[in-house]
Amino acid sequence: MFDIGPFLKKGKQALGSDADAVVAEGDCTFSRSCHIDEAYKERDPNGSRWDYWLEYKRGRKKYIVWIEVHPAQSTSTVGDIERKADWLSSKLAEIPTTYHGSPLRKYWIPTAGVGVLKRDTNAGRRLAKVGVVLASKPLRLR
Repeated sequence: MFDIGPFLKKGKQALGSDADAVVAEGDCTFSRSCHIDEAYKERDPNGSRWDYWLEYKRGRKKYIVWIEVHPAQSTSTVGDIERKADWLSSKLAEIPTTYHGSPLRKYWIPTAGVGVLKRDTNAGRRLAKVGVVLASKPLRLR
């Protein structure tokens, strides 16, 4: 098991400048977050690393979402996201804060170039195949 403890932060702090990409609505509150990319940088320097996980509470229940904040620079970006999703799937057993048995919710929040995705008619289907939801900024967690 890989120790990500040093990379855990309160609330959305691990998201740094990307913190505005996600907002809590209603009775949701952010508990903690982890910059997965940074945590695995030395351990897997050549991997297509996912960006973040974010834990939030709604009432008494806890949830984790996996967030990739990445521009859509060209239609090939979908391939980048597919590789990152595959990388994440291969690492889930190593990450001790994963709630096994709960749904794995992966979101890609494009920061620019969303129009590029409209030209790739297969983008949504390809993302769905690897379990990634294309979200608009900000991702609103309820």
